[in-house]
Amino acid sequence: MINKYKLQINILLFASIFALSLAYIGQYFFNLHPCILCLYQRIPYVVIIIIVLISLFFGNKIIEYQKYIIIVLLLLILFNIILAFYHVGVENGFFVFTGCGDTLGNIDNIQDLREQILQIKSVKCDEVQFEFLSISIAGWNIIYSIFIIILVTSIKFLPSK
Repeated sequence: MINKYKLQINILLFASIFALSLAYIGQYFFNLHPCILCLYQRIPYVVIIIIVLISLFFGNKIIEYQKYIIIVLLLLILFNIILAFYHVGVENGFFVFTGCGDTLGNIDNIQDLREQILQIKSVKCDEVQFEFLSISIAGWNIIYSIFIIILVTSIKFLPSK
């Protein structure tokens, strides 16, 4: 008999690890530095991994909470979709986000200003660094997250033996 809950959380665990792996591969191997909104979109995946690992650790002790755990995990994916949608809106000029890029600290002289400017690695949220099939990484995150929600919720409708 298929344990639908374990299948759902394993899919969510794998999907979150896969998404974060792609993000870190892009960042460290392809020099695609994340903006602050990109970093925010990683948070739900990290939280999902933590929750799933905790639920796997407790195993059968949390049977009565399984339904609620899945709901929380799906809400995290939904939150990620909202973040990614907002990011796509910023990229396309529909929304304005002023929290992008590095800021300068205390400047006492021209030398301090020069040193701080040279150290800034500013990535603007409204500039797309990479597109595949004319869709930005944030756009692909929306598609990927919707696919995860559909897959995980469809498991509920699998026939039981």
